[in-house]
Amino acid sequence: IIPLNFDEYLNLDEETKDNKPTTLKEEIKVEYKPSVNIIKDVENKVKEENISTIEKPVYKEEKIVEEVKVEKKKLPYLEYIGQLSGTYLLFQNEEGLYLVDQHAAQERINYEYYFNVLANPPKESIPLLIPFNIELKKEEALMLTNNLKVLEEVGLILEPSGVNSFFVREIPVWIKASSPEVMIEKIIYFLLERNEFNIATLRDSLAKQMACKASIKANHFVSKEEVSVLMKDLDLCFNPYNCPHGRPVFVKITNYEIEKMFKRVV
Repeated sequence: IIPLNFDEYLNLDEETKDNKPTTLKEEIKVEYKPSVNIIKDVENKVKEENISTIEKPVYKEEKIVEEVKVEKKKLPYLEYIGQLSGTYLLFQNEEGLYLVDQHAAQERINYEYYFNVLANPPKESIPLLIPFNIELKKEEALMLTNNLKVLEEVGLILEPSGVNSFFVREIPVWIKASSPEVMIEKIIYFLLERNEFNIATLRDSLAKQMACKASIKANHFVSKEEVSVLMKDLDLCFNPYNCPHGRPVFVKITNYEIEKMFKRVV
């Protein structure tokens, strides 16, 4: 059969079209019937093996359950209502009034951050566009010179700039502070005062020192957005109730205590 192209097919009249073969192959259906011998062989096999029925395989639906870790909140629901004396954050809930010391709260957050990071401080550092200079006493400068390699291991790169002075060229990536220069100076002086440059040994004391210097101070206005971030971070802390020095972060005054102050109850 010689197939027609589409243009030729369009030129045919209707009668011719009906009788003319197309390029489509007709589907040929062949009904398969097993021979009598094959059927008998299968029946005999079933009888020999004493098979009365052929069981269909049972497929069990496999359910994949994702394990979702739900962080348990440590803090109760608190509704922010304002700031007192630029130092205390005020919250309320159905139980009463809560006062949060903003410095103590952020100190706890920073302490746990630095305590964890100082266990294995990253070596990565951030180059400073404008290095700053640190002036030291002769004995301090000698001690620092002998420990420059140790400081490099935690991402702090210093370079001698004079007899008793050093340029700070790069600072660690793990430093969180609005004024990193102040924080770096505090770290260096802290290590020099103790004549010890082993970060692991001084981990707790150094974390407390860094946490205090990087925290919100008293008489400092905090926006509602900053309060929200602060409380979320505080709720993630291992111990959100006390600062690293042991002072309370929260003070709670119950509704009963407030009503008693106003002599509404006995």
